[in-house]
Amino acid sequence: MERYAAFGHKISYHHRTNRKGYKAGALDAGLKVSTGEFVAIFDADFMPTPDWLMKVIHHFANPEIGMVQTRWTHLNRNYSFLTEVEAILLDGHFILEHGGRSRAGCSSTSTAQRNVAAQGNRRRRRLEHDTLTEDTDLSYRSQLKGWKFRYLQDVECPAELPIEMTAFKTQQARWAKGLIQCAKKDLPKVLRANVKRRERLRPGIT
Repeated sequence: MERYAAFGHKISYHHRTNRKGYKAGALDAGLKVSTGEFVAIFDADFMPTPDWLMKVIHHFANPEIGMVQTRWTHLNRNYSFLTEVEAILLDGHFILEHGGRSRAGCSSTSTAQRNVAAQGNRRRRRLEHDTLTEDTDLSYRSQLKGWKFRYLQDVECPAELPIEMTAFKTQQARWAKGLIQCAKKDLPKVLRANVKRRERLRPGIT
């Protein structure tokens, strides 16, 4: 970071002293001090490659694109039987479902964390949020307002999988709670939205 700052780039590190709002709270705190039009969002367990941003940012030359997501891959896939199962489940979601929905022009949760995390970029003015799974909420709200998403299956963003059953259960419980929040908030909007029937029937809240 110091190296890039010495080159004249506006770069700084911020660390919250509390966990208010969890991930959504961290995003909100970051947006208060950031100024760019585009925001790249990663969970703490993700390790994007140095050239990740260069592989993604040019897609926003299309003014209809509001978010870009890359494929979640796994740093510790072979650590244990548990991580192998987790990887299989996530691969099915990202390679098959997200890839298919993107090619078919259907809506997507656009998360790299499901998230989630998004690992994705979103146009800044769409980033207000108030749910536990802020990535899913933002994706639906953005797409219902007419923004398009692009899923890049060939661009990877690796992350660590939970290695203990307790951590895995906590993750799943958080996702389940967040998706219920999003369903209560966004499902009525999806049902009323002026979109094709096949998109309304499969809005992606899975």
